[in-house]
Amino acid sequence: MTQSSSEHAGRSKHSRFHPALFVDSMIDLQKQALEYAAELNQVWTARAQSESKLVTDLITKLAGARSVPDAASAWQECLQRQIQLNAEDTRRLLEQNNRFIRMSAEVLTNGGAAISS
Repeated sequence: MTQSSSEHAGRSKHSRFHPALFVDSMIDLQKQALEYAAELNQVWTARAQSESKLVTDLITKLAGARSVPDAASAWQECLQRQIQLNAEDTRRLLEQNNRFIRMSAEVLTNGGAAISS
């Protein structure tokens, strides 16, 4: 039940753990995640400003409405714009999630190479 030294050397050659490479990969992932979070912050801050402008415009139009059809038209425009913004948000969120998954997989794959090589 003892292993020959050549069997042991062959197995350890493929399962050698390189802590420095793994730590570097984790630091890189953390750095990229922080950069990604900063980008997301900018995007969603701009989105919040768009939402604020949309509501302000609606209030202005409702205040200037002279009839029920004018008010209904203002609401309809606002709702249509809201639907467009939500569709853009969904597309952007999917793109950002895919980007983060690719980024994480790349870094972890490189870190995994550090673990398995």
